Amino acid sequence: MWTREELKQNAKNTLRDKYWTILGVSVLAGILQGSFFTIITELVNPTHTYLTVLGNYAIDVNGLIRLWIIITIISWLYSIFLGHTILIGACKYFILSIKENPSTSTLFDFFKTSYWNIVKVMFFYQIKIVLWTLCFIVPGIIKAYEYCMVPYILAEHPEMESAAVFERSRMLT
Repeated sequence: MWTREELKQNAKNTLRDKYWTILGVSVLAGILQGSFFTIITELVNPTHTYLTVLGNYAIDVNGLIRLWIIITIISWLYSIFLGHTILIGACKYFILSIKENPSTSTLFDFFKTSYWNIVKVMFFYQIKIVLWTLCFIVPGIIKAYEYCMVPYILAEHPEMESAAVFERSRMLT
């Protein structure tokens, strides 16, 4: 078993020469995973607008609600079909960066192989966390922690079935 000091030293050794590259990949992956859609959705969120009447002009709240719904649906679809796959690519990049210098194209490796399996497993991952959160907040937090290793397991074994991925994540946490 590793001690805290050994883990810390290993992390320092890995990041020593690759810090800016890893930071750049993290920022790129964050942007590509859909941060843009989150920002846009919040900008047009109808709960942040107020119906004001200025002379003969009024804000069209129904139009804003429709726009917000459309942008939310587009962002969900983007997250399901592109964002999660980029997340798995980022996890693979971080795993590979421990022993070698991977290319930033590693972010997009899973679009070529095992794409539909990753989409399926990550869709179930999101659904499970959302449904457990609906029970009350605490079960959702527990399940989110229990399934936190799913992206890393998929990065190493993209062909693995969803039941096996969730079981392995439970065993690791």
